[in-house]
Amino acid sequence: MKQPCVGCGILSDAHPVVAVMLPSDVPEGVPQSIPGPNGFVAVPCCHKCWTEPDQRPRPIKGHFFLAKDAPAGIFHAGSNSQVGGH
Repeated sequence: MKQPCVGCGILSDAHPVVAVMLPSDVPEGVPQSIPGPNGFVAVPCCHKCWTEPDQRPRPIKGHFFLAKDAPAGIFHAGSNSQVGGH
């Protein structure tokens, strides 16, 4: 099933990146993951919107993670935990 990118809406079977955001910041029609412990969700994002923010038709208010790392991003979002140990 094709999913739209949060930034531009382009459809893909598998976007390479997710944006971790508050559900209230996700545009209508963009699928969301199950919320993490602090209420943040992951949404699909295409490579172009991730790497070229000035080209996005819609702003993305979130933090980016590779799609495979979405569970860790959702879990740590909104906490004082520091992913990566920094």
